[in-house]
Amino acid sequence: MTDQVHLVMMRYTLDGSPLDEAMDYAQVVRAVFADREKAQLVAVNLAEAYGGLDSAYFVASHSVVL
Repeated sequence: MTDQVHLVMMRYTLDGSPLDEAMDYAQVVRAVFADREKAQLVAVNLAEAYGGLDSAYFVASHSVVL
């Protein structure tokens, strides 16, 4: 059993401005994986297919508490 989950996250601006100029942005979980390599691969594929100046995909890892 793994002690971490790896979340594929999307960060995006609320007003459509570029991320580096945004005053406010939101984040949403797009997928959850036990394997970090798979999560990173999905994040890269999503970034290539859907990423832009106003959005980015990344992996955030979190501990699992049993």
